[in-house]
Amino acid sequence: MLVWTSSFVALVKELQDNFAEDKIGMLRMKESDNVWKYNIHFNTLAASTNWDLHALKWAYQCGLASRIKDEMAHLLEPKTLMEYHYKVLCIDNRYWT
Repeated sequence: MLVWTSSFVALVKELQDNFAEDKIGMLRMKESDNVWKYNIHFNTLAASTNWDLHALKWAYQCGLASRIKDEMAHLLEPKTLMEYHYKVLCIDNRYWT
């Protein structure tokens, strides 16, 4: 018997695990949004997936606003997701100041 069929908590976890991956793949940052808002949504969903850091980095960059993607195109590709977050934050901060 599957655990989630007899426990509501297990059912909720199973649903979050399965649908978080769909949501993170569809997450998009609006041009008028601050990257902090996008990062909060992204990190919340990322915590509920089983994706590795390479897949999360790909999903993160796909969902960024085009103004940030355009600036990132002029830089060396960050090696890690954390590096990517840092460079995106720097670009976004310059945009809003």
